[in-house]
Amino acid sequence: MKKLSLIMLVACGVSVVAVSASARDYQDNSRAAYGFLGWGGRLDSEINHLNRMRGHVRWELGHYRAHGPIRREFARISREIDHVNWEFRQRNYDGRHLRREIERIHAALHDIEAKLHVPQLGLLPLAIKERGSTPIGLVSG
Repeated sequence: MKKLSLIMLVACGVSVVAVSASARDYQDNSRAAYGFLGWGGRLDSEINHLNRMRGHVRWELGHYRAHGPIRREFARISREIDHVNWEFRQRNYDGRHLRREIERIHAALHDIEAKLHVPQLGLLPLAIKERGSTPIGLVSG
């Protein structure tokens, strides 16, 4: 019985050391992969974010039933994103110029979202369902 408990204690100690060592290794790798703050400001990750945002705004156009002028503006911005992607793939680009373009296009996509009246996550009103005249959250036992 004493041998079994000793073996279990040693096994637990070894597993704790292994887990903490692998966690430290993961933190080192993730810090190198994502940079000091956020994504690290790497140009390829900014372009990736812009492409994902284009897909998100495209979904919002369909979901919120956008009118023709907004769709045409999105098509123009989408062509600009294609040009930024092409310029980046050429490997012969000016980083500052591309960052300015990405920032401008990013702001334009946010403007389209504002024109669609898309609710922002932090600004949503609390939905309070009422039962009679008393809100549900305030009903006691």
